[in-house]
Amino acid sequence: MAARSKAASQKLTAAKQVDVSALAKRGGGAVATAPASPPIAGVLSVVGGVLVHLTLGTIYCFGNFISYMPKSMYFFDGEMHEGNPHALLVLPITMLFQCFGLPLGAILQKRMSPSKVALLGAWIMAAGVYLSSYATDLTTFMIGYSVLFGIGIGMAYTSAWVEGWKWFPRRRGLVSGSVLTGFGAGGFFFNKIGTSLVNPDNMQTIDGVFPDAVYSRWPLMLRSLAIIYAVLAAVGAFLIRTPPKGYAVEAAPGAADAPAVKSLTVKEAVATKQFWMIWACIFMSVCGCLNVSSNYKYLGSAYEHLNDDAFLSLAGGLSALANAAGRLFWGSQADAHGFKKPVMALTALQALLYPLYKVSTHSRKTYMLATMLVFFCLGGNFSIFPGVMPKIFGPENGAAIYSVIYSAFGSTAVASFFLAKELIAKFGWQMSFNALGGMSLVAMLIGGAFQPIAL
Repeated sequence: MAARSKAASQKLTAAKQVDVSALAKRGGGAVATAPASPPIAGVLSVVGGVLVHLTLGTIYCFGNFISYMPKSMYFFDGEMHEGNPHALLVLPITMLFQCFGLPLGAILQKRMSPSKVALLGAWIMAAGVYLSSYATDLTTFMIGYSVLFGIGIGMAYTSAWVEGWKWFPRRRGLVSGSVLTGFGAGGFFFNKIGTSLVNPDNMQTIDGVFPDAVYSRWPLMLRSLAIIYAVLAAVGAFLIRTPPKGYAVEAAPGAADAPAVKSLTVKEAVATKQFWMIWACIFMSVCGCLNVSSNYKYLGSAYEHLNDDAFLSLAGGLSALANAAGRLFWGSQADAHGFKKPVMALTALQALLYPLYKVSTHSRKTYMLATMLVFFCLGGNFSIFPGVMPKIFGPENGAAIYSVIYSAFGSTAVASFFLAKELIAKFGWQMSFNALGGMSLVAMLIGGAFQPIAL
């Protein structure tokens, strides 16, 4: 009798798994609940994604590293000029090429495992950093550090978390937020590592110029970092695993009776007004964050009481941790509250913060705090949107749709450079930050007017 009872129980369990798998194929996976004990392979996959993103997140290190770049590479013609250096375009152009890498990564994920795509992208990124160390002019440098770096980041970006989504389908915002925490934390660790390699004695600038010893270590710093990136990404990619065939989390009560959820294709999603509202919201919201992430060290060095390389590097490192915390916090908020409430809270905070940013230069404490808050908001911009894609457009093509909508980040990165350059030249830093606050207000209005698609 015991044997018969055990056999019947096994059949019932198998039948439930089949029902859940069939439901997921129809789009009903959104009603699944996570098992009481998270699968070890799933947790390790998320950890692997974090390690990969530690390397990808070094994109924000350039806001610190730019001060160590030889002055002959500050402008395209190799000469020094007044005003913002052309080298500030490195980060925006990197993000622009990241937009090309994202859809490429989504395409490759259909032909090979996401772990292999993540590794390939991270190694292309590392190769770009290594090759850029041999550049002697800005154009050549940007081919490696902006073009290859950006394409590699884009290829690996979603590949590092899509498997986590499969392991934990009801915690997609938390999964992407956790993985993207690595993206933010990478800036903290590698800011410190890079600074210790290029300026171990904490030499200070005189009229904005370091001693030659600092600039002579620039190539070695880039090559050393590239090797570390490649090794760390390999370890992370090794940990990323695809769920076994037939894997399904335990179904929630009434799951079998839940209506099927439609998933829009990329083409269908682009044709909706919701897609373009999100695109515009990203463009308006993230512009200020990217402007500060590129300029915080450049602005701080203009004030005598802030012009200390160790302090500004520390500010950048702690801000990277704030970026990581923001990705985890705002990602969890998107899980709990969807799109509208977190976006409105985030953009309202930014609208208050930007007009006060220049005021914060009066002391080291306020400048560090303000910079950390901006990076905290930056993390929110990069974690809210990917996590809500499956909720808004359906569970099947969330990553692919995000890879297209990500073009808003690249577009606003380039726009922020030219907008800031014009406003600062004509009206000063304060007017520039006021305009960025106004853009955040527009983003808040767009988020407030957003209505979900009836799938």
